[in-house]
Amino acid sequence: MKPSLVNQMLPGVHGTLVIAVCAACLSLAGCQMFDVETLRNRFAVLSDPTPATSRLTDAIADTLNADAWTANHEWSPVTEPGSPLLGLRAAPELPRWLFRPAVATGKPLFMVEDVIAAYYTEGNQDSVAASTDPRSAIEREAITQLSIIAHRDDLVGWNAAILLAHRDARSARPFVTVLAQLVGDPPMIGDDRNGENKKSTIVIGKAPRPISPDMRAAAAEAWCLVLATAETDGETAMALPGHLLDDMRRGRDARQILKDDLPMSVEGELIRGIGRRVAPVRIRELAALLNRPPQTGPQASGGDLRRQELHRAAIDACVHYAMTQQAASEEPVNLHDDTVWPRTLWNCEDDNDPWVRNGFGLLLAITKDSRALEVLSKQIADSNSDVQHRALQNLGVLQNKEARGELREYMTRESLLRKTAIQGLAAFGDTELVGYVGDEDARVREELARQLAMFPTAASAAAMADLLTDDVFSVQVAAVEGVKHWPDALLLPLLLHAGVDGNYQTRDNSLAAFARRTGVVVPPFRPDDEYSLRCDRATQIAATAGIAYPPLHEASQARVESLTRVDTERVEEIAQRLKTAVSLGGAAAGGFEIEWFRRLKPEDMSSVEKVYHRSEPAARSFLLREILPHLAPEYDALLRMGDADVKRRRAAAADLRKIGNARTLPDIVLEQLSELLVREEDTVVWRDVIAAVEQDTSEPVTRIVQLAVNHRWPDVRQHGCDYVLKHGRPDFAVWMQALFQDSNPMVQLTAIRAVGQCRNQRVLEDQVDDKGNVTLIGLRRLMTSFTGEKHMAVVGSMARLLDPGGLDELNRISYSGDWRTRVAAINVMAATGQTRFVDRLIDVLWLDREARPEVHQAALRAIEALIPAEEHPAELNRLATPQQQAATWHGWWEQRRRKFPTNSPQSAGNGYNRPQPAGQAAMAGAISR
Repeated sequence: MKPSLVNQMLPGVHGTLVIAVCAACLSLAGCQMFDVETLRNRFAVLSDPTPATSRLTDAIADTLNADAWTANHEWSPVTEPGSPLLGLRAAPELPRWLFRPAVATGKPLFMVEDVIAAYYTEGNQDSVAASTDPRSAIEREAITQLSIIAHRDDLVGWNAAILLAHRDARSARPFVTVLAQLVGDPPMIGDDRNGENKKSTIVIGKAPRPISPDMRAAAAEAWCLVLATAETDGETAMALPGHLLDDMRRGRDARQILKDDLPMSVEGELIRGIGRRVAPVRIRELAALLNRPPQTGPQASGGDLRRQELHRAAIDACVHYAMTQQAASEEPVNLHDDTVWPRTLWNCEDDNDPWVRNGFGLLLAITKDSRALEVLSKQIADSNSDVQHRALQNLGVLQNKEARGELREYMTRESLLRKTAIQGLAAFGDTELVGYVGDEDARVREELARQLAMFPTAASAAAMADLLTDDVFSVQVAAVEGVKHWPDALLLPLLLHAGVDGNYQTRDNSLAAFARRTGVVVPPFRPDDEYSLRCDRATQIAATAGIAYPPLHEASQARVESLTRVDTERVEEIAQRLKTAVSLGGAAAGGFEIEWFRRLKPEDMSSVEKVYHRSEPAARSFLLREILPHLAPEYDALLRMGDADVKRRRAAAADLRKIGNARTLPDIVLEQLSELLVREEDTVVWRDVIAAVEQDTSEPVTRIVQLAVNHRWPDVRQHGCDYVLKHGRPDFAVWMQALFQDSNPMVQLTAIRAVGQCRNQRVLEDQVDDKGNVTLIGLRRLMTSFTGEKHMAVVGSMARLLDPGGLDELNRISYSGDWRTRVAAINVMAATGQTRFVDRLIDVLWLDREARPEVHQAALRAIEALIPAEEHPAELNRLATPQQQAATWHGWWEQRRRKFPTNSPQSAGNGYNRPQPAGQAAMAGAISR
């Protein structure tokens, strides 16, 4: 293969490297596309043996067995993962190519992290969102699992390699040849190949169908991301994609690599990828691609569409290069430097393609060009609404005084895009936002809540207090979601405020969040308590706990500011000392730096933890081993949890139990603990650890419980099931379903009972794989398989999930000849909240007079639970005996039948009918979904 080919594409590349690179390309025969060792050596990585898989690995792999890539039309260079501009506003990270298998239908974005968070369950995104550390345990687990799966030589492995590169390009280096082959000479998808060849290289054979162009494009993006991590100059790093594009431009008979044309989407991704490291002027043909293409329309040819796609890719490549250069240097990028930027770039200002106009405006904003404000102001009045939208955002990227003035002026207009102007203003800080709390447009206030969430300050807290009690429910939801990761001094007053003054659902959510954050078992008061009672309880709790409530008066605001003020100089001092200590290695152990750290006080804990979250692994290890154990007993116990001596681990777990029962353990401790417990086999240690976190429902604790319910020892699985029984959540349900046939009877029974607390009707039915094989048995099948205590547990869980068959069976069991069974059935009736059972319970009290007293007492308690207190007979509290109370309830019931005959059992009604309380209605709605 001739070196001049790549030199034409990327001038200045040394011939020796070109020969090495080209040796890694396709052979002309096309049988083995890449020389694996050449590319691996280039990245200084070795091929790992195929690692062992786990149930979690298999669960993730099951979701990857599809060619389901699609372009993300909401993508922008600003919002892609890793963008240095993402922090300017609360935009979600949106990759350019989305993997959307069938399991993701109806979701905005499929994430492997969701599968991990829910473990075999369709996700709980909150658990992903709850992780504030960018290298949190769940994110690291995603990279680890994808690295394992990517060793497979089938569709699952190829998808894993692409996803891995999108998340962590360096971790995907061992699979660079796989990605390259997916782009240049893609393998075929065939059912007979799946799972048979586990090598990290690909051997092409006959298969029924090729991979899709979209999958090749996603692989092209991933391939370029990996190549861009090479420790060499940009032109050398990106030589191979350049050579592939150059070969594409040859006639078919003259090609040396490609056997078929590259899809236009793949060409576009290669151009964008090269632009991450190579100056636009050095990319062959890019200057010509920036010229305005012919206007495309309904009759456009394939060539016209290809020209448009490459035209867009060219401006994106320019934006990528500007972002890379701006992030690497404090000096502004000069777009007028002809040695870097093609002159044809300036043709894009009035391009007929809105995409290109957007890219040009963003490029001017990133580089702070002198014409940026002029161009963006013109784009705000563009005929295309998307250009208007992006221009307002890009004023925030420009981030100068004139841009702020333009955004302020825009907020005085009547426009549907004022909510976008709020996104631009967020780049200038919370002081620019708080003045719009009273805006008349609910969409503006909703966006305001999302943007203020980035600023945990006293000013933002005062504004959030208003948004939490907004007249529009969607605004309240955005505010609650936004503040849930704020520090306690700001968050707790807001949660109390929302728990008192929000609407019912906001009160319910806020009080539950308050309970989780403070570590109490139950919320401080009920969302349906009277307003005066809620106010009194909130005031009492605030006074006892030292919480600034209400959060709006000046004294409380001053206290909040003092509690949340971060000593920036102290943080920087600790960070610098840490860097020095780590660089000295073992020599620091007895030296000056370690002594300085030992003089830190508990008051420095927040600063040390802040440094921990932004530090590299080596520095984190130093803090966990040498510093944090001297500041707090929970970190000392955590250190001892890693000891080889089981007695020391048991003592450490016992200490964690004492600490955890007194206060919530820090997230750092919980995340590290979840990693240590992967290898823990001692049941005593597990018992105390679960006891330490039994009142906590944070994301790291969810990971610990997940490990427990999947442990090989039944005692540990039992502890995990007990936790779920207390804290049932929809994402826990399938964990419990996997234990319906556990070998241990107690684990099995507890899992069946716990699943009823999870409010997820999915467990009613069997779970099947793609071939129709039953993988997990559902409750409906179990109802006909079990007798005795297990049957009652199954029926109870079905009834709690509002399954009609379970409710009918529960009614039947209430006639049982065994009084204990009848009491159990009646107790479950009360727990369901279903007023359809009132008729049956009245019959138990009045007609079944020979029943044991325990049955009558259970029926009385159930009726009182199902009927609101304000509707209870007035004389009920004055009656001493159960017989008198039963007679009173019977008389009340007969009177109600006469008053509301359509609700009587003789008609079509289901007994006592009344509107459900909001909490029960919300629960029923959640279950039905």
